[in-house]
Amino acid sequence: MPAVETALRAQGYDMVLHITEESADVENAVIAGMLEAEPAGAIVIPVQGDASGWTDAGELPFPVVAVAREIPGRDGDFVAMDQHAAMYAATRHALAQGARSLYFFDEDIDTMTNRIRVESFESAVRAVPEASGHVVPMPTRRFENRTSPWQLEEAYRAVSALLESDAAPDAMLFEDDYHAVGALRALAERGVRVPDDVLVIGYSDHPYTAYLQPSLTTVDVPFDLIAEAAVSLLLRRIAGDRTPPLRRLIPGELVVRESSVRQIVDPTPTM
Repeated sequence: MPAVETALRAQGYDMVLHITEESADVENAVIAGMLEAEPAGAIVIPVQGDASGWTDAGELPFPVVAVAREIPGRDGDFVAMDQHAAMYAATRHALAQGARSLYFFDEDIDTMTNRIRVESFESAVRAVPEASGHVVPMPTRRFENRTSPWQLEEAYRAVSALLESDAAPDAMLFEDDYHAVGALRALAERGVRVPDDVLVIGYSDHPYTAYLQPSLTTVDVPFDLIAEAAVSLLLRRIAGDRTPPLRRLIPGELVVRESSVRQIVDPTPTM
């Protein structure tokens, strides 16, 4: 959000921030207020679900750019990271390091982003016949006010339960670095060595990840580039650009560190 606000202020616009906390009712109230206020434009991360206030709003009197998730039922401008390519690369890296029993710990919420990551993980695993992939849902905290959706203890509990079962994972992938930190604690308490016994891969490349022991392999999400692209597109629309809707996917980067490296060369199919 700071990158969005900075870019807008440079062009003489003020930013008003609304947080929906994944609530359709809150989103609908925000949309109603915007239709009355008629802002110059909007950058939105839409709530997912069967009913969408954006769809019901009909023709909008201001331009809208969706970020991270497309607006259900509306053909419009969209900017996001290429989640499929990023998750595929992370999974393929684990496979190349010799992992054959892979577990993806995913936040238990039905969003476009989560669906793409799960599908990409499963696709990469299927490309290696002897590999098996498992998706472990973890409770979301997106519906709780002032609470981070990524709770370390949820991953700690999930990984602890998995290690107490008959499962024999040799790679664990997470949809956020915070969850990976909870996993590292659970693994260390049980004497499971990373990366010797199990590989661990996070997502987002938070600043602390390079300073963990071992340092965490993760996907670097280009937040600033996404924000700049969304603002640039919105400003074009405000200026009168009426070309067909644009859909832009920005590449992420797999940052390989100690938590996933065994120096095993194992060729896997390309995408």
